[in-house]
Amino acid sequence: MLRLFALVAAAFAMPASALAHDIEVTAYPITVFSRSEPSRVDFGKLTFRSGVQLTSKDPDFGGFSGLRLSADGRRLTAISDRGRWLTADVDYEAGRLKGLSGADLRAFPGPGRNRELPIMRDRDAEGLEINFNHAWVSLERRHRVLRFDLDREGRPVQAVTVATPKEIKKLKGNAGLEAIARLPATHPFPGALLTIAEEGFDDEGDHPAWILGAGRAQELSLAHRDGYAVTDLAMLPNGDGLVLERRYRPPLNLSMRLRRIPGETIMPGARLDGEVLMEASLSQEIDNMEGVSVHQEAGETVISIISDDNLSVFQKTVLLQFTLKE
Repeated sequence: MLRLFALVAAAFAMPASALAHDIEVTAYPITVFSRSEPSRVDFGKLTFRSGVQLTSKDPDFGGFSGLRLSADGRRLTAISDRGRWLTADVDYEAGRLKGLSGADLRAFPGPGRNRELPIMRDRDAEGLEINFNHAWVSLERRHRVLRFDLDREGRPVQAVTVATPKEIKKLKGNAGLEAIARLPATHPFPGALLTIAEEGFDDEGDHPAWILGAGRAQELSLAHRDGYAVTDLAMLPNGDGLVLERRYRPPLNLSMRLRRIPGETIMPGARLDGEVLMEASLSQEIDNMEGVSVHQEAGETVISIISDDNLSVFQKTVLLQFTLKE
């Protein structure tokens, strides 16, 4: 009995690095975005570039809710609902997504110690931001933001808790800080974090939002429109915000859209809103789209979007890329 207890205790004390492993990811090409209009490539203000459906035999692969690609689009980082951190090289062929290689999947280290986050409600990671050797992750259920130190491969080695306002505790358990992005150097709060809640404090209210890291947390909001929930956020090269949203109406009505928020309006006390760049439904090649990232390639702005399959056999992990028509 004592030996069994020791083995269990050792498992719980195991460093997150010991829970890391290389995985193989298989990719299936998505050559058209609209099945009913296979020759169509323009959707709102976006042009479809390519996509892949991703699968792996690893049971922890999937559930990806936060996404960042490197500045050249060649390195991918994604976080999952199970507190897993995926890094991989992004492979292209003739400018089209081909798949992922060199994939590494590992558990998050928890604050204060190099250990896995202890229980499932602590691991529900949603939003991701990366700046050089640091990353920030927003989590829901137990609402908070963690800052991670990253190694040379972009993998987390240590975490600390970021100060957040007490009001976030009032957010719904499964509708917390879904989106997070770092404000650009040209913003009045350069380098601060903008985080937005998935839903309001009530069903029809606006999405609460905060600017963190600029002294006292500054409150603002995002207008709630058309029954959509916020799922992620990224910053465009000009400083505008790009908000990814999802709407689900049972049993089979699923939609996603992208809304552009003018950068100059992202200020304390503001009610943010902006134009819809694109809206898509299950007539296109989408699933539960939850992560968005922006990078530039040959002067073009490329938008990447990943889906959260909820680790369900009835859903899929898709990675899509579009070009923004400026």
